Parts: sequence; C-alpha cells; structure tokens
Amino acid sequence: GYPGTLKKNDWAILKMNEKVVSIDLLTYLQDLPAAVLSSLYQHSASCLAVFSELPELAQQYVMRMLFLEQPLPLSVVGSWVQHGTENHKLHQEALSKLQNLRVCETVPLVGGQQGVGLSPAFRTNIRVLICGGGTPWALVGHTGEDKHARDVSFLSTYADKQWEVRVQCSCRYLYRQRAFNATKYWCCFSMASHDKANEEGKLAN
Repeated sequence: GYPGTLKKNDWAILKMNEKVVSIDLLTYLQDLPAAVLSSLYQHSASCLAVFSELPELAQQYVMRMLFLEQPLPLSVVGSWVQHGTENHKLHQEALSKLQNLRVCETVPLVGGQQGVGLSPAFRTNIRVLICGGGTPWALVGHTGEDKHARDVSFLSTYADKQWEVRVQCSCRYLYRQRAFNATKYWCCFSMASHDKANEEGKLAN
C-alpha cells in the first residue's frame, strides 16, 4: 500500500528490522527462475556481462565447451584437474557456479552417464560475440526514412566545395603572411638606413 497509510509505530518497527544487503551480479542471477535466465541469455550483451563476471577458471571452462555441439561426460570434465588438491576445490566451485547460473546444463548420456554442456542460448550468443553475426540488439525495428538523407553525388559536391574553401583560406593566409614579412623587412631596412644616415651626419660634423 501507500507508505502514508502506515502508522507511526509501524514505521518504527520497519526501521528497526531494516537490513541493507549488498550482493554481486552473479549472486543475484543465481536466485532468478530458469525461465528468466533463459530469456536473458537470448541477447549477446547479457551473455557478455555474465561471462565477464565469472571466475577465471569458469571462463576457461566456457571457452573449452564453446564449440562443442555435444555434452561432455562428467568423467572427462573431472579429468581437467587432479583430485585431492586445492585446484579440485576450485574446479568444483567453477562448475557449481556455471550450473547455478544455468550457463551449463547437466544432461543424461547414452549408457547412464551424466554429461555437461553449455546451454544452447548462451553458447550461441557467446559465439556471436567472438565470431560476429547475429542481429543488432540495441535497435529493434525500422526507424523510418531519414529526412536528411544524402546521396553520393551530393556528398561529392559538398566535399569539393569544402576543399575549395580550405584552399582559398590557405592561400589568403600565405599571402597575408608574405605581405606582413615584406612590410617587416621594409621597416627594418628603413630604420637601418635612417640610423646609418644619422651616423654619417655626426661624423661629417
């Protein structure tokens, strides 16, 4: 309801029970329903955001399975690290993170084994990021005709005019610079001649 409908005592109780919880992106996404994550992974930008926040080992596992069309047996994935070491703990954490985010899916294989592979939507859109292709996600639909559209002929004529303007400006600048230099030299010459004449007059006297 509207906050103004709460009584003063109610607000006091809410204030006492208030807790500020700070969570990162992946922790928040792990609590979302599978349908929401599946919809989120339909866009390359969303997949990139999730991938960039994954632990380094989890990112390596994504790249290993990115171009595999079939799931890998868990026994093969388990052989990527030695058991009974600290690395095995990191391995389990990376797989758990990928599965909780629905980036990886566990599926049954022939013979009763369990396999793991990337979710189809996530795999497809990460491939698009790396290899290119796909459809733009930022602009959806046609925005209509451009009222200020310009063809090649117009752009060529405009470029020629702008070039002529710049050439003329450069010529004027050079002309003024030369005129300024000539005036400066003439003034210096006149002053030198005047000083020389004064010196000769003094010597004659």
